[in-house]
Amino acid sequence: MAGDPTTELTVSVVVPSIGRGVLAQVVGNALDQRAHEVVVVADARLDLVSDTLRQAGRLDDRRVQVIAGPGRGAGPARQSGVDAATGDIVLLLDDDVVPGPGLVDGHRAVHAEGAHRVVVGYMPVAAELVARSVTAVIYANDYEAECRTLDADPSRVLAQLWGGNVSLRRSDCALVPQAVATFADEPREDEEFGFRCLRAGLIGVFDRRLAAVHWHDRSVAAFLDLAGAQVRASRLLREQYPEWVGFDDPRIGLPARGRCVLWATTLPVIGPVLRASFVALARRLGAGAPSPARVHAVVLARAIAQVAAAR
Repeated sequence: MAGDPTTELTVSVVVPSIGRGVLAQVVGNALDQRAHEVVVVADARLDLVSDTLRQAGRLDDRRVQVIAGPGRGAGPARQSGVDAATGDIVLLLDDDVVPGPGLVDGHRAVHAEGAHRVVVGYMPVAAELVARSVTAVIYANDYEAECRTLDADPSRVLAQLWGGNVSLRRSDCALVPQAVATFADEPREDEEFGFRCLRAGLIGVFDRRLAAVHWHDRSVAAFLDLAGAQVRASRLLREQYPEWVGFDDPRIGLPARGRCVLWATTLPVIGPVLRASFVALARRLGAGAPSPARVHAVVLARAIAQVAAAR
């Protein structure tokens, strides 16, 4: 179809959702950009998801389909959406990733240029969140560093897959399921999916022109809990995919004083007390408006959580 100028590829947008506040905007923007259909998978609170779309006037659109998810995390929810999709291309958007102008057509165009592609778009964190949230600042910095890595080495797109704004041909979705039982409900499930795409012979493409706005925000407590969970998931990734590079040493980028604090939290007896005290302090500081001191405190607390989880 890509070589036939008389045939346009259709795009199904799949949105796994837990009912986040910008869901209606995600769906609305996709519909306004000539999406063939939008499949919303309510992986929790089907009533909330449906009410959110109904209040926005989107539930009556014949192109919108809301289905109940399996309740087992993002990967299985995406698979439910893929199974229900009918378009030539499946564009997977998180329910806090709002399409920017031309996103749907942009994904369509990249797939029209070649087959067997996994197309990854750009999704910087909303400036409004960065201005008010410490964890949004840290996530935004991490994300931009990742994008610079992909700009420098496009071959890393699938080996470091960052989900949320990703598309595949539906025929390729049949080759690579969104989730597998050996990596169920793990926080690095997008990276695990990327490795399976690599092994299936698919090609990763990162394109900054395919832009969306990521309304990513977490409490400091949730942010630190996730940091520990990601370390544990990393062990499983390394077992299944020895070629996985792994996450950076948590000490990288910390000032000398921060590295000393981190070392002290690993000591017997006093270490657990210091760790708990510093994490509690970081949670209080991180609840305020972003400042260099608050950001550094939460970054150090994340390193402490990562080192503790790795032990």
